[in-house]
Amino acid sequence: MRKWRLLVAVLCVLGLSLAAGACGDDEEDSDAGAAPNEAGARLEPPRDLIKEGTLVQCADLSFPPMTFEDPQTSAPTGFDVDAAKAVAEAWGLEHEVQNMPFDGILPALSSGRCDLAWTGIFVTPERLKTFSAIPYLETAQVIIVPEGNPAGISSPDDLSGKTAATQSGTEYVKSLREIEPRPNIQTYPKMTDAIQQLVIRRADAVVTQDTEAAYRSTQQPGAFEVAYTYADAVEFGVYFGKSSADMDAALTKALRSLDEDGTLAEIAEQYELPAENLLIR
Repeated sequence: MRKWRLLVAVLCVLGLSLAAGACGDDEEDSDAGAAPNEAGARLEPPRDLIKEGTLVQCADLSFPPMTFEDPQTSAPTGFDVDAAKAVAEAWGLEHEVQNMPFDGILPALSSGRCDLAWTGIFVTPERLKTFSAIPYLETAQVIIVPEGNPAGISSPDDLSGKTAATQSGTEYVKSLREIEPRPNIQTYPKMTDAIQQLVIRRADAVVTQDTEAAYRSTQQPGAFEVAYTYADAVEFGVYFGKSSADMDAALTKALRSLDEDGTLAEIAEQYELPAENLLIR
């Protein structure tokens, strides 16, 4: 036996291979079949999915950089899409995106067309009466205008009597309706359509999010500028059924794991979002 151990030691020094674990001690051999640590392990998925083996995400693919279509392939992309895909992979599931207008997202979640509504949706008390949500990103509402700010807008009050465009079914519409005298409000199914009104000068301003404004500055440099940033920060949240404690626990664990191993920060960096604004708790 002593000769065998000496031979093993010599072969290990020479870098030769024996049976798996031959160069370890007895204690290490006993752990050879152990599961990987949590960061690398497959996490337990929620039980009640609308499609077995698939995580279905409802999204409006017109809100870059959160959810949009790749200009080259038309495939769903964006921070929210990639983050949902990473969650699905952690659960060992396929990932599917159901694209629809923003104002149909939460009704689709309610009717069981998807497991998650994940598409840059504000967390609000009104929505939390019907759904549960996990906040994941802090962000701020902004007013963007054409470069040079020809209408001289520096606050929401300056929109009175002017034309402001935004996306229908959003909190932005509510913000505009609070202005007195009220501006001429134009709403569009897609935020990209609203922003196009600035390009063709049919609107003086667009109310949107700082994430969208940052993305536009990289895609169309010199076309727009931020005229005003609202003081109160808001949170984007992932929405799911209010009665689904199973989804709550599984999603919370998955997001924490992806935050701890740096996956979410890498995705944020890819879309030029500040990683410090991630709210995973």
